[in-house]
Parts: sequence; structure tokens; C-alpha cells
Amino acid sequence: MRKVAAILVVLLMVMVTAAGCVEEPKEEMSIKIVVPDGITALGAAKVIRDNPELADYVTVEYEIAKTPDVLASMIMSEDPGIAVVPSTLAAAAYNRGISYQLVGTMGWGSFYLLTTEDINAWEDLKGEEIYNIGRGMTPDIVFRYLLEANDIDAEEDVELTYLAAATELAPTFIGGTSTVAVMPEPMLTTVMANVEEAEIVLDLNEEWKNLTDSNLGFPQSSLIVKNELLEEHRPVVEAFVEYFADSVEWAKENPDSLVEYASDLEIGVPPIAIEESMARANQEYIAVRDSMSEYEIYYNAMFEYDPEVIGGKLPDEGLYDQ
Repeated sequence: MRKVAAILVVLLMVMVTAAGCVEEPKEEMSIKIVVPDGITALGAAKVIRDNPELADYVTVEYEIAKTPDVLASMIMSEDPGIAVVPSTLAAAAYNRGISYQLVGTMGWGSFYLLTTEDINAWEDLKGEEIYNIGRGMTPDIVFRYLLEANDIDAEEDVELTYLAAATELAPTFIGGTSTVAVMPEPMLTTVMANVEEAEIVLDLNEEWKNLTDSNLGFPQSSLIVKNELLEEHRPVVEAFVEYFADSVEWAKENPDSLVEYASDLEIGVPPIAIEESMARANQEYIAVRDSMSEYEIYYNAMFEYDPEVIGGKLPDEGLYDQ
């Protein structure tokens, strides 16, 4: 009888312990995920439209930010939980105390030097007027950095003319006002479809890789995540990152389907330009722990040109989710 009683006590203790180990249901939560319109949105199109479940207690709201100003405003007000942003904005937000960490890179350098003139090398640019966008931002700083590395004075040897937005580059070139330009996708594909003699002279990401001994080039767009999500809901973040990385690869491999997805999401890239644009967009998701040297080189170059571009100082290791 005593043995039976002892066994019952042990069983009761096991049942109580097991009950205490049952995980309580998590509170329902919503995460806003934002990406900029254009090429970046194309890479994210599959995960946005398919909207896979990240966890049974999580609802996801996706938004495509139509302008850089809207995106920057959202980040500075800490609106989205997850976002794809220019890498300069990731550093600037961190240096201003905004609570995001950099998780990985989605897009590597996708700027090209396009011309209708007889230009074959850096030295041929001397005396030329070169159109660009983003004065004091990545397109400008990267190009100036490469000019100077190739013994061309950006102030004396060339004339740099800046337009307000990338959308102005294509009509300026197609209309003949510009004959040499730093051109991103999808404007590059649009121009080449309309100007038969236009040729790509230089791939700025390849030039950057050669100059800096980088394997990947310069990190143009980065995935950032709120600290709170990383600390309290890391499995959710990891689930999203996996779907996101798959989306980037899918976009490159399925251009026909991507046209349909882009139309459904009203992404601002002409259907006719999607396939070639993605071929040159240089999108590949790389975790930040595998691209630290690329970020260090890139941020040092930005800092040397204008510290305010990245928030006034080089970001410390706290920026990176490693």
C-alpha cells in the first residue's frame, strides 16, 4: 500500500511539473514590414504577395514606400518592425539612437556608367559632363571615390551635374541632354531599350570590388529589424529572413511570374524592364555576419566624404546583429 501511495505521489509530481512546462499562448501581435518601391520591391515581391505565416500569433502588414523621404520618415519614427533601407540610412538611424539593428544585405551596388560617346576607360572621362543623382549620397560618393582612385579630380577634371531623382535620368539621356551618366536599374534598361548606341562602360560595383579587394562590393540596401523583435521574437525574425532570402532568389529566377507579382503589388517598374533590370540589380541576401568587412569599407568611405551621411560618426558593433 505504501508503495502504491509513493508511486501516486511521484506521478502527481511529474504531472504538476509537466503542466508547469507547457508554454502559455503568446499574445497576438502585428509587425509592419516596409520596403522601398522599385528594384528592391521586386526582390521582395514574392514574400509580400504570398505573405507566409511567420508564427501563429503574428499578423504581418507589408507596405511599399513610394519615395525615399517617406521611407526615411518611417524609420526615424520607428514605425516598421522590419524594413529594407539604404545602408547609409541604417547607420544614420543607429547613430541617432533609433532602435534598429542591421541583420543583412539585400542589394549590392547596382550603378553603371552609361554613355553614347567613345569612352572606354576612366581616363576617357576627363573633360566630360557626367549626370548623376543623390548629391552627397551613395551614388555620388561611390562615384567620386572611384574617380579619385583612378586619378581623376571630381572638381577639376570632370563636370558633375545632379538631377533630383533617378526617374529624371532616363528622359534626360533619351532626349540627348545627357551623353554620360551614372545610371541605376531600372532606368538603365529603359534607356538602353530606347537609345541604340548607349553602352555600359563601367560596372561600379565591380570597380569597387577590384579597388577594395571586396568579394561582394558595396552594400547598397540593408535589412534592419527593431531591437525589441530581435530580443523577444527572434524565431519570428528568422522565419521572415528565410522567406525573404528565398524571395530574392525567386525574383531572379522567375522573371515571367515576377511581372505578374509586380503588377498585383503596383511596383513602379515597367513590365518590359523587369527581366533585364533584375539581371543587373545585383541582389543577393547575405547575413551581416558574413559581410562585415564590406560594411566597414563602405562606411569608412562614406565617413571620409561626409560624416553626416551616416549620422556623424562610424557606427560601432552595436549596429550589427551578429
